[in-house]
Amino acid sequence: MKKDPCQRQACAIQECLQKNKYQEAACEAQIAALEECCKKWYKESGCCAGVKIKDSTTNTAALKTTFSDQKSNV
Repeated sequence: MKKDPCQRQACAIQECLQKNKYQEAACEAQIAALEECCKKWYKESGCCAGVKIKDSTTNTAALKTTFSDQKSNV
């Protein structure tokens, strides 16, 4: 089975959220890193399911709700 190309970024978000008592604002850099990965690997990455990529100025608020929903999946 092929490794998910964005798994590292998704796991980094979960680690950051846990470390920062789920304060999403503290993990914006990790969220941005996953967004960048998903721009490239959206179709190949299960970690990008539900991540809405608009353009380079995408608001991370749309991504944050996705991560909250997926935190038990990582």
